[in-house]
Amino acid sequence: MKHISSCSLTFFAFTALTYAQVSPAQGPVAPAPNSVIQQLSVEGFLTLMVRGSIEQQITDMNATLAAGDSQRARLSLEQVSVWSPWLTQTQHTVRPNDRYVKVPYIVELKVSNIEWKQGSKWLSYPWSRKISMAIDVNNFCTGWQWGGGNIKIVAEPQRPYLDPDPGWTEGIVNFFLNGHLVPYVNTKMQAALTTPGGVSQTLPARCNSLQAFAGDPNTRSDDAVQWTTPRFRVPPVTIPLTVRPTHIKRLKARTLAGNVLYQAVEAPGFEFWAGYGTWFVQLPPMIEDQTVALAAPAIEAVPKPNGSTALVVIASTIHQATESNFHTFTSATNFGNGTQKVTIYKTYFEPPKPPYSPKPRKHTVAAYEVTFDIVAPYQYATSPTLESGETID
Repeated sequence: MKHISSCSLTFFAFTALTYAQVSPAQGPVAPAPNSVIQQLSVEGFLTLMVRGSIEQQITDMNATLAAGDSQRARLSLEQVSVWSPWLTQTQHTVRPNDRYVKVPYIVELKVSNIEWKQGSKWLSYPWSRKISMAIDVNNFCTGWQWGGGNIKIVAEPQRPYLDPDPGWTEGIVNFFLNGHLVPYVNTKMQAALTTPGGVSQTLPARCNSLQAFAGDPNTRSDDAVQWTTPRFRVPPVTIPLTVRPTHIKRLKARTLAGNVLYQAVEAPGFEFWAGYGTWFVQLPPMIEDQTVALAAPAIEAVPKPNGSTALVVIASTIHQATESNFHTFTSATNFGNGTQKVTIYKTYFEPPKPPYSPKPRKHTVAAYEVTFDIVAPYQYATSPTLESGETID
């Protein structure tokens, strides 16, 4: 019996972007017990990068703000707050999802020395104000599915916001702060945090697993992003597990009033994923109840080492909207060996009908049926699990 670890087979189908569900992440898994752990310190590395990048931008912004001919202000970094890292997953609906480690931050900037010019005189605002900004620093093991990847850091800053006025409502000041300063800070911070080479960067560190470590809840000093480093060995003989889309049928999709969804004749694009392999074709014009044969290749979908699911098959029709759906097959059913089908749904809204239905009602209707063949020649018990720090190349 061929052994493969805790694995399942996930199939996706989607048509355009209204009916969409997020599939479970396929990997990477956490480091194996007793493996040699590599780590990135939250306080000792990530926070220092965030702080350094922001301080550099503040220096640049202050030089510009001090030279203003009608308004002036000075920014300073008041506080960088960080929360414990946690493991989550991407939220893609039309392609496979991966796990990553999120580290949330809140940055507070003090705005002081606020002045504006009236005629030839400079007037001063008597209080300081505060601008706050949420930043997620996301850590990925990109390329884990190919046996080994790299740690990639991606910063996602949210739009900053100005704390409420403490009581003095000077229109010119509020216009300057909300109408100019906050958008200016947003533009500069977005550039500083997301441009490759700043906080967002790909490290040379190699990885094939990933986890968040949060130690003492009273301190961030031992929090870390952790992974294992792949080691290379002679690749084993693999047992094929393939998926091939064979047909797509357009179903009769109608509203409650009997109207066709979306058009009487549609020619959507069709995309199909099997694990991390993909295939795309432009479909011919189709009417309801029409079936089109697909000349697709067999997509190899052997469960990935250090992955927790075996396969993601995505069937998508892409036209005026893109819906998605997925189905999971586990090792208990031999990953659905044989012919399988997955249904793609369209969505529409029924107008309000006061007083009984004061809000629009959302409806989903079966629209496309995708038929695909799974060939799993052996009864896989589990997915392939590598020894600590090992990978297949």
